[in-house]
Amino acid sequence: GDTLCMRLEYDNEGWIGLGFSSTDGRMVGSTAIIGLPDAKEAKYYALDGMAESMITPLPESEQTLLEATILQNDGFTVMTFAKSLKDDEHISIGENTFIFAAANSNQFGYHDKRGAVTLNLSS
Repeated sequence: GDTLCMRLEYDNEGWIGLGFSSTDGRMVGSTAIIGLPDAKEAKYYALDGMAESMITPLPESEQTLLEATILQNDGFTVMTFAKSLKDDEHISIGENTFIFAAANSNQFGYHDKRGAVTLNLSS
C-alpha cells in the first residue's frame, strides 16, 4: 500500500536520526525523525539550523508516525517506525533524498556520522 515501514540499525549505542531532505541532502531546511533512547521516543523534528537550539520537535498535529520505537541492546541501537505516504509533506511516493545521522552518545548533540542517499519509493 501507501505505508513506508523503516528500521534503522546502528552498531553502537547513541541517538540516531533519519531525515527527509528537500535541499539536496543537506541538513538545514529538512525534517528528520530523531530517536532519543533515554527518552524512549522517536519523533519528527524541524532542522532549522546546525545549532542544537535550532532543532525542534514539530507540533503534535504533525507527529504522524505510526508505531515509532527506539531500543538499545547489546551495543546496538534500533529505531523503527511506519509512515503513511498519503498527504505527507515530508516524504512521498517517488524519489526522496534521505539524510542520516548517528552519535556515540544518547545525549543529543553533535554527530560525526552522517550521510545522504536518494531512493525511489515508487509502488
